[in-house]
Amino acid sequence: MRPTLPDTLYHYTCTDRAPGIRADRELVPNYQPWIGWPLVWLTDMDTPDKAALGLTARHLLRCDRTAVRCTVARHPAVQPWWLWVRNADVDLLSRDLYEAAEGAAPAHWWVSMVPLPVAEVYDLTAEQVGA
Repeated sequence: MRPTLPDTLYHYTCTDRAPGIRADRELVPNYQPWIGWPLVWLTDMDTPDKAALGLTARHLLRCDRTAVRCTVARHPAVQPWWLWVRNADVDLLSRDLYEAAEGAAPAHWWVSMVPLPVAEVYDLTAEQVGA
């Protein structure tokens, strides 16, 4: 059974990447070295939570990946992380690198392997990102 795809999903990013997204009006899959696939990461959470979104690896992330929120309308290429990771046959160790982080909420993760059109790109305030 395919889960219900929300009407609107969100992609959070840093201020460095926002100008390119605004110019292109799309999100392009980015190669994920731990799992070996290019993905666009999305969530159904309209307010960012760094732990829930898996954005707490400070040694890997050089900017605040919750500073900008992009909205994406329902798209047939989007699927829930749990379904995609099972169908992609990602090994358990690689999967755990994402899912086992403290506070991670993979039930709120959605992914796409194709570029997605962006409806809106919105700069968030410090209060909105919980800073």
